[in-house]
Amino acid sequence: MEQTLKNGEIFSFEKPISLEQIGFDIFKDTFLHLLNKHEIPIELIGAYIGKLPRPIVENHYAHKKNAPYFEEIVTFMTSKPSALLKFKITCPTVDDNLFNLIKEKVIGPTDPKEALPFTMRYMFGTDIMRNGLHFPTSLDDAIMEYPNLLEAVPYLREIPIIKAA
Repeated sequence: MEQTLKNGEIFSFEKPISLEQIGFDIFKDTFLHLLNKHEIPIELIGAYIGKLPRPIVENHYAHKKNAPYFEEIVTFMTSKPSALLKFKITCPTVDDNLFNLIKEKVIGPTDPKEALPFTMRYMFGTDIMRNGLHFPTSLDDAIMEYPNLLEAVPYLREIPIIKAA
């Protein structure tokens, strides 16, 4: 059964390590370049920066609440500013094939050591915890995560998106 995202929108967020080391613009531009290179029909429609509130991070990772590394994830994700990127999927059909393509060609696997060269996690990640960014693993995950990440927006500073002419 085909599912759709509300208005075709999805969030990804840059974990603190990348923002601290290389800066938001380099990270964002690299992400957008890879999406364009692989002709993935996604448009950046919003960008926000700031420290994610602990309750929002805890809620986001609630499915890992009993994992031994839960507190480490929450502490890391709330330790420094992160960037939250809001994308609009611009193709008529959104399915898990699109998410698999993005994960394979743009994001890379959770462990940056297993990532292909020129994926975001290969270039910006260092280990599983500091893997550069979070991106939903499936359409179902994106649908589940969207409302929670939308709650983070009022706590963050919006960054103007300048579109190329």
